[in-house]
Amino acid sequence: MIVHNIKLEEEIFKYIAPEGKLIPQRCVISLLKKKNWYDYLKNLYPNLTYPEGDVKFIREVLYRLINNIDELPKCRTCGKTLHFSNDKFPIFCSKKCSNADPEVLERNRESVRKAQRKNQETIGDKILEKRKSTIKERYGVETSSPYGIPEVQKKIKKSIKEKFGVDNVFKLQETKNKRLDNLKRETTERWEQFLRKTVIWPDFDSKIPKNKRILIIKDYCPIHGDVEVPLGDACLRVGNKRYYEGCLCFKCNPKVPKEERKILAYSKASQKLYKKLVALLKESNINNKIYYATLNKEFYVKTKTGRYLDYYDETENIIIEFNGDLWHGNPSMFGPDDLVKRPFNSNIKVPAKELWDNDNKRYKEIRNELPDCHYLIIWEYDAFKYTEEVLKELVIFYKTKDYSKLNLVKFRND
Repeated sequence: MIVHNIKLEEEIFKYIAPEGKLIPQRCVISLLKKKNWYDYLKNLYPNLTYPEGDVKFIREVLYRLINNIDELPKCRTCGKTLHFSNDKFPIFCSKKCSNADPEVLERNRESVRKAQRKNQETIGDKILEKRKSTIKERYGVETSSPYGIPEVQKKIKKSIKEKFGVDNVFKLQETKNKRLDNLKRETTERWEQFLRKTVIWPDFDSKIPKNKRILIIKDYCPIHGDVEVPLGDACLRVGNKRYYEGCLCFKCNPKVPKEERKILAYSKASQKLYKKLVALLKESNINNKIYYATLNKEFYVKTKTGRYLDYYDETENIIIEFNGDLWHGNPSMFGPDDLVKRPFNSNIKVPAKELWDNDNKRYKEIRNELPDCHYLIIWEYDAFKYTEEVLKELVIFYKTKDYSKLNLVKFRND
């Protein structure tokens, strides 16, 4: 235990940091020796990062003294002892630990999102046009992605077959096992870091269907403790905002409908937009019964497959769908044959037309259950670039129900 001489330290503070901040010119060893403080300071702390005689030795001592650091700090992620560096103690011991911290992860993702939005606003259209012109010159097809062109697909399949002996790398057992390992790592990381739960993985290979791969979540239920959960329900991917609607403990909730145990996915951008819209509606004295994920859960429509609505105003019977440009294949960015990453499985690319067909199927199912609803669609690009205009159009529609006044906001009434 370190014993401090309070009176002497107060005297040192007044000289080296009269306003709470160290004055470098007064932290020189020669001056500290003249004041007869050096012998006290050098023996004050054990386990210093630098030996006596190093120029950083006395800096570390004074930094610990002024910041009241008796014990060496620990890394916030792994708990390893930190060392004095660059005139201060870091928060993490390495870049790996820093990148594993949830706060840093979210900060980094937000920076990437901002950069992507900025690029999309400034040079995204130019790049898209240049790509389309290059593809048209080479293949005579007007599209932004060459992967939907039969000639290119044949070349890809030929190259894969020559190298691996199959026409699709996803057929390789090595690829299947690697995807399973990634799934295991990401799912475990999500549960342990973000939900503070431990996942136990039984031995099973990639041939077993997801719904038959049973995981054990330690201490999930406060009553029954460990809970067995199918991988399809437990698979929370890092980076995707999915949350549980209802308890996964089947002993507590044996009669909970399957749809209430489903993992819901939604974007942070959509929730911000809906929140602003509700605030504007309240300013206009419109206080309707509204549903969206972060307000009071998404509204569930009992169709054949079961559908959740991004935004639903039960009073006015208004549906507002927020469509991601990539996940739904924004028609202003992709042609019918352009390959787009498949939702919830970014390793697989499908033609944009397939995503449109899925959306059409969803629309028809919802329209059958809610035949008189107003079905509005907002695309991610418009929501980011023209936020105020989109909100203004929505508020006007609420007041007039006039489709002709919609421009950025799309609608379907077929």
